[in-house]
Amino acid sequence: MKQTLNSTEDNMFELDIIFCGKTNEVQVYEDCQTRVFEDIIDIALQEGLPVRVIKRNPICKVCKKPLACNGTKSIRLNKNVEVKYQKYIHNQCEKSSCISSLIKFKDKFCSYMRSICNKGIIKSLIGYSSYQNKKESIYDQYEVQIPRNTILYHEQKYTNDLLNYLASQQYQKIKEMNIQPSGVYSYDEQYVFIKRKLYLRMTLIDYLNKLIMYEYIVAQDEFNDNTIQNFLETAINTQPLKAIITDGRKSYKTIIEATGAIHHRCYFHLMKNLMTPLNKHTNKIRRKNKTIEEQINSKTTKIKNIEQNKKKYAGRIPLKDKKTNTQIQKIKTLTKAISTHKKEIRQNNKQLKKIQYDIERIQKIFTAKTYKEAKRRFNTIHNQKKGINKHITKFLEKIKPELETMLNHLLDEEIPATNNTVENYYRTTLPRSQKRIYKTLQGLKKAIKIAQIRWTHRNVLKETDNIDLNTYI
Repeated sequence: MKQTLNSTEDNMFELDIIFCGKTNEVQVYEDCQTRVFEDIIDIALQEGLPVRVIKRNPICKVCKKPLACNGTKSIRLNKNVEVKYQKYIHNQCEKSSCISSLIKFKDKFCSYMRSICNKGIIKSLIGYSSYQNKKESIYDQYEVQIPRNTILYHEQKYTNDLLNYLASQQYQKIKEMNIQPSGVYSYDEQYVFIKRKLYLRMTLIDYLNKLIMYEYIVAQDEFNDNTIQNFLETAINTQPLKAIITDGRKSYKTIIEATGAIHHRCYFHLMKNLMTPLNKHTNKIRRKNKTIEEQINSKTTKIKNIEQNKKKYAGRIPLKDKKTNTQIQKIKTLTKAISTHKKEIRQNNKQLKKIQYDIERIQKIFTAKTYKEAKRRFNTIHNQKKGINKHITKFLEKIKPELETMLNHLLDEEIPATNNTVENYYRTTLPRSQKRIYKTLQGLKKAIKIAQIRWTHRNVLKETDNIDLNTYI
């Protein structure tokens, strides 16, 4: 069977890439792929060649015949590459002229490619970055000197559309992967500041698959128990609900049980509540030990100085040598004081050791393998509270009425012992160093939305590569 081959010109017409024209310029079809066009601009920049944008098949809208080239219109794309728009005309028909376009790669009145305009936002999706760093990154990749305020302008203009697009694509992937809420959630609030005004960032996140269920930012003066209840009702809505893990705020129990969920108090926050006053007590003891050690060193130095200066006798010291006898008496007094100091240090260390031992016993309550074992350990240490530090005793009395709420993780394996999921989410998306840097509520919300997309990309979808637009195109 005879096989028909297309001509070279026809093959070039079918390609989605560039070709070199007779005028020593780089020609590119207006509907080529974005990556191809970026490569073309890069080649043109390196070789110092102009780029001409042409239509793939220019035809007259009236008579459907091919149009003829009729000059060009030039612009400076990215402020460094000459790009010509090809004009077309058909003299036999009225209103048949047209011109090629770059609308696929840049906005109408913008001098920069859309990929450059989005670069600052993409950089933020990888991690927090200053505008100076973004400027340097754009220059390294595109060799384009772009002002920082222009990067800011592009972010303000394109951020919402780009983030909404990425969020919708992530949501679609989550549906395709059939990632469903587990019903076990972590809830907490994070303190953030905008121009020294305190706001609370309320978050509900799925413990099992790390899905962000809902987030809301509220000013401190508007935050109360009703705010928490409305937040949880909105976040949960029709989703599965089994348990919610929180820290030790007193009102949580009533609010969460009203939703029909099991309320579990975080073991980490419990121990933090114990250690805060206890650390003050133990640090006081350690500082006292340090002071005593300095006194021992001072007295030891004095003894050495006296030993060096006093007269030495082979036998008994004569009574008439009052100076030497006084020195001997002083050494005995200092030695006795050192002995008393060392005894005091031993007692303090024994007290610190007992406190540490009791802390470990309390930890073992919550790390027990069974609920029965945890109850037995609590009852044992509670019955021995007379010989325990007063801060630990006070803690035991405080948790006794709500011990059941604190041991739910031993009755149900799906309930975690700690609230570390949401704590890790806060540390990752808005660390302490960034909690006071935002000047407007809008800027904070944008940063959080970017952090949500980054979190979902890495922890929910389990993607290991940095976020790139091509990931979701």
